[in-house]
Amino acid sequence: MNQTILSITASVLFLFSITSIPAYATESGPERKRKSAVQRHLDICMSCHWVGALDAPRFGSKKEWAPRIAKGIETLYEHAIHGFNSMPPKGTCEVCSEEDVKELVDYIVKKSQ
Repeated sequence: MNQTILSITASVLFLFSITSIPAYATESGPERKRKSAVQRHLDICMSCHWVGALDAPRFGSKKEWAPRIAKGIETLYEHAIHGFNSMPPKGTCEVCSEEDVKELVDYIVKKSQ
């Protein structure tokens, strides 16, 4: 029963993340540059990586991230940017640049080692 509730919750969070357009998506110029990609977009990543939705490695879990980190940072970038298994391209962040995604990957990896 708990697994079912977790799956439903994760699915709802995932759907919410891909259907909402955050207010910062319209920021441009100096406003956008003042905030890091982590400040602007981490909530999108956390919609799956906080609860482990769709078998995503959970934020901060050394055990879950270790085999992925062992494949190398370039592989992690590639998977995050282009998608891999249940990880959608750019984690559904339509406004993220490739550099934004790399910054987010670096942050999540740093906090999960």
